[in-house]
Amino acid sequence: MKAFEQRAAAALATDLAAKAGTKDGLPYVSAVVAVEAPEALREIGSQVLARLGEGVVVLGAAFGTEKVSLVAFASPAAIKAGHQAGKIIGTLTAQLGGKGGGKPDFAMGGGKDASKLAEVLG
Repeated sequence: MKAFEQRAAAALATDLAAKAGTKDGLPYVSAVVAVEAPEALREIGSQVLARLGEGVVVLGAAFGTEKVSLVAFASPAAIKAGHQAGKIIGTLTAQLGGKGGGKPDFAMGGGKDASKLAEVLG
């Protein structure tokens, strides 16, 4: 089962990286994904950033209607351009009725309003 989950995560990461947009000249991925647990967001986000090389990755997932988890990753070039994962998560989770934070290169957070997740990450 674990191997299947890892293959599915790798495929999702490849798909997300292929659909990256651009923000300030850097690849930027912002997406809602369906995962079984908040820890899976971290794994997938890390894989997406590895595929991009440089850039910003922000992923969110809803667990029921009242729990939302978010992760953000920022590469060294993204941090230099002013995109800090901790600040990104702080801003997004505030809009979802929650909180979060972390370091410039990686941050996690949560919220309570799953109905706004797609809008906030859109």
